[in-house]
Amino acid sequence: MLINSLMNNKNSISFVIPIYKSEKTIGKVVDDINDLKNVDWEIILVNDNSPDGVDKIIRNLIRKYPKKITYLKFRKNNGQHLAIIEGLKYTTKKYIATIDDDGQNPPVEILKLMKSINDNDYDVVYGVLKEKKHSFFRNIVSSINRFISVITINNKNKIPISNVRLIKSVITKSMAKTHSNYNYIEGLIFSLTDHIGYVYIDHKERASGKSSYSFVKLFKLWSNHIIGYSNVFIKTISFLSLFVAIFAFIIGLIYLLLTINNSGRPSGWLSTYLTMTFLFSIMFLVLSMLTEYIGRIYIKINQNSKRIVNKIYIHD
Repeated sequence: MLINSLMNNKNSISFVIPIYKSEKTIGKVVDDINDLKNVDWEIILVNDNSPDGVDKIIRNLIRKYPKKITYLKFRKNNGQHLAIIEGLKYTTKKYIATIDDDGQNPPVEILKLMKSINDNDYDVVYGVLKEKKHSFFRNIVSSINRFISVITINNKNKIPISNVRLIKSVITKSMAKTHSNYNYIEGLIFSLTDHIGYVYIDHKERASGKSSYSFVKLFKLWSNHIIGYSNVFIKTISFLSLFVAIFAFIIGLIYLLLTINNSGRPSGWLSTYLTMTFLFSIMFLVLSMLTEYIGRIYIKINQNSKRIVNKIYIHD
């Protein structure tokens, strides 16, 4: 029913797929994309310096589907988000879909996202998993990540976030211009548009291997999320500094009044304390102002660091 409703309007989709340890699964993913009806497709495969034999598999896929696959190969592992952003630079279609290389996200599910993006005039639609086949730990981290996104990237509608996305090219063109080595895709998306939706999609068991997301990698992604696209931590330090300054000033003022009234004249160490609290109150007050400026500068600089250096094969 869903597929038939889209038959009258041919869909133009660029699939951007980051590749890592997927020599046993990527072939099936590409074949499934080719099986999509009424879709004008291209695929950008970004090999994130995968240590397995996926390079040979991809070259065979290029020969199998000539002029349909663009192959990018990193010389070092840069992570999924940087791989996708690099792939966006080579897309040419009206819509850009991102899916994983492990076959857990059937490409046909992208048609559900396509219907939603057209029916609701969204710029971005996420494919939310009906029943997650990930590990318990991975699901917990994902839930925490979504909760924090409300504060850090202004996900005010609490949109569930996943690796399955359909994005209009007008958004991806802007995303592709960023040059930071610490990019977080959702941070870019939510900074560019509020027209974001989601639909529920099916999720398969992983056909081979296991997720490459370790605790360390998830923590790094989490830190990019919190630090790279928000100055919430710096603002917290700023408010804390201001609170300490006010507290120190009040304590100092109380003891000063006691001294003037001769009802509790400070002596020795207490006089030293008064002096130190006064100086520290000034220091923390200045720090609270400086951290606000540092936060703004940091967010700006973080999005303009060095470019990605990689080795590229196109239609090899």
